Amino acid sequence: MASAHVSHSTELPATPQDAWKRFADFSVYSAWNVNHVDFPDGPPTLASGAEFREQLQVRRAPAEVKWVVSTFAPDREIVLDGKGPMGIKLRQTFTFEPAGEGSRFANTLEFSAVALKPMISALEKEVGKTVAESVQRFRAQLG
Repeated sequence: MASAHVSHSTELPATPQDAWKRFADFSVYSAWNVNHVDFPDGPPTLASGAEFREQLQVRRAPAEVKWVVSTFAPDREIVLDGKGPMGIKLRQTFTFEPAGEGSRFANTLEFSAVALKPMISALEKEVGKTVAESVQRFRAQLG
């Protein structure tokens, strides 16, 4: 099975609590999350065990992921476990930690599937770029 791991973080000019509020504001989610297209069933509920669907675009191809919130610690961390097309398994972790007057925000994405083996390096590089861009866009939203 082929697998990949990408992670990017940045310092934010906001407390973890204020950054979390912005993160949980799904009216602006697509403004910073580069791969996000839509939540077909409406914005998700952020709570342990909550399930939701997300439409994404990766390498200009549409994909739908079914997510489950496996870890939910408001103002600190949320971990999403997902299943995508072609048997792809995903884990996305967003963390918010105090750092000086503000916070540190990290976005980590792990994914794996047998079907990805021939393209895993290219996909890891491409997704790494979009995760990095998303982190920077999120930072820009906070000023």
